Amino acid sequence: MKRHLPILAMLLLGSAQLMAQTRDVSGTVTDKSDASGIPGVNIAVKGSSVGTVTDSNGKFALKAPTSATTLVVSYIGFATQELAIADNMEISLEPSAEQLNEVVVSVGRGSQAHPDGDTATD
Repeated sequence: MKRHLPILAMLLLGSAQLMAQTRDVSGTVTDKSDASGIPGVNIAVKGSSVGTVTDSNGKFALKAPTSATTLVVSYIGFATQELAIADNMEISLEPSAEQLNEVVVSVGRGSQAHPDGDTATD
């Protein structure tokens, strides 16, 4: 047992060091025009594959590498922002100046024969 004790100690110290290589980042994303929380906003740590989306109240939480310095915040219809990582972030998104010129909605209709002879129409 005495022979295994140094190995066990090294494993415990190594795992503690691995856990210390991330930090908790959290905050809220709101609409600048009315201060309401925005659900579904993409929050990504720049230069990594770490990211999340805001909940129904605009809140988010993620574990970022300690080497990370910037969050990229994006949502359709709002300007994308790159912000320095801080504790308990309060992020306000402004509507994007770019507007869609045209939206095309396509509705498919058709019928399909079933093996029992019935027909279904969409």
